[in-house]
Amino acid sequence: MSKVTRLFVNGSPHTIDADESNSLLSVLRDQLDLTGSKYGCGEGQCGACTVLVDGNWRRSCITR
Repeated sequence: MSKVTRLFVNGSPHTIDADESNSLLSVLRDQLDLTGSKYGCGEGQCGACTVLVDGNWRRSCITR
């Protein structure tokens, strides 16, 4: 099911329409064209996809 979500990325507001099963990594890379976070293991183990969310480190490949 698709859901419209508002979020701030690097201080800029964005409105996205994404399926709830999409990872934060895929939203950042595919919808917002922010390619700094990389796909690594896809299991949250390697840290290649790590981003800050509200000041806390998150593995974006496993964050919905």
